[in-house]
Amino acid sequence: MEEKKSTYRLIILILVIVSLVALFLIAGGDGDKMEQVLEDNLELQKEIENGLKREGINGDSSISGTEDMISVSDQDAGDKVIVSEMSLSESRWVVIHEYLDGDLGNILGARLFFEGDIEGEVELLRGTEAGGKYFAVLYMLAERESDRNRQFDRVRDLPLVKEGSQMEKIFFNTF
Repeated sequence: MEEKKSTYRLIILILVIVSLVALFLIAGGDGDKMEQVLEDNLELQKEIENGLKREGINGDSSISGTEDMISVSDQDAGDKVIVSEMSLSESRWVVIHEYLDGDLGNILGARLFFEGDIEGEVELLRGTEAGGKYFAVLYMLAERESDRNRQFDRVRDLPLVKEGSQMEKIFFNTF
């Protein structure tokens, strides 16, 4: 993920430099040409931003493609994580993990959400830190005798997977 960020930043920097050189060369020329270069540059920047969003690099990520969807944006560090949008086909856990070398680290907190919930907060046992990297993951509820006073069980409650047994992880940063 970090390599992709660096690559996209380098591409954006190159585009800015090329645009500035083009503007400098055209500055003495036709105003219509300058306007066209500016429009082309703006369109190219939008395409790059859309590519960043598709890669989940813009800090606003979501799980989708199944009946279940959550969205978590970059946010302030603290003792809770805000889930800005969700659509669940049934009750699901939203579990917050630390980022550990691109994979799931320690669990910081979990909250059970229900079909029909559209947003919410996950209270954490240990807060996030400024500049930290984290994942939000949807987990399925393990079958149990009762839903009363249900607590997250990291052994029995399993991550939700899409086709091809791909677990969905939502990456987000804190500041």
